[in-house]
Amino acid sequence: MKVQAAVRRLVVAATVAGRVRSVRIVYRVGPAGRLSTVWQRSPSLSRSVLPPAVTVVCRVATSDSAPAARRREVEAQVRQYVRRHAADPDLAITGIAGALGWSARYLQDVLQAAGTTSRELIRSERLRLRLRLARTRLAGSAWDNRSIAQVAHASGFASHASFATAYRREFGVTPRETRGDGRGES
Repeated sequence: MKVQAAVRRLVVAATVAGRVRSVRIVYRVGPAGRLSTVWQRSPSLSRSVLPPAVTVVCRVATSDSAPAARRREVEAQVRQYVRRHAADPDLAITGIAGALGWSARYLQDVLQAAGTTSRELIRSERLRLRLRLARTRLAGSAWDNRSIAQVAHASGFASHASFATAYRREFGVTPRETRGDGRGES
């Protein structure tokens, strides 16, 4: 079924300094359900009113009326984006939302419905990234002269014990088994 783009207009009234001001917001719901928003404001309207007004439009346009299949697609897009950008120290829901063309609130709702939060998703993907890096180092010959504890620390783990526990949970084997040389872990 082909989804056609729809253009909708919404006039939002806001009280600023005791006077009602209006902002006309024109938004387009595109073929993928993404929003393109263009707003026009009255000359006397404060710029601080625009973000809340745009948020209202995003909430109306992307409300829970989205089918479950669409929410799963959005969740998959978010997970893929987080996987690709897990090393970015500034990765946050607002940046993800901007890059994918959704509101941060909508993405939070999608992730909540999936049983997670953006913070938990980012944390778990960063952990997986560090564990994969450690596994590559343990399996390669370039790191043979370093202990497992040194590899763990170089891969971003503060504690050898927490590294070993997370490693075994992720890969089903210990770091020593991955290294395969029978050396001690000190």
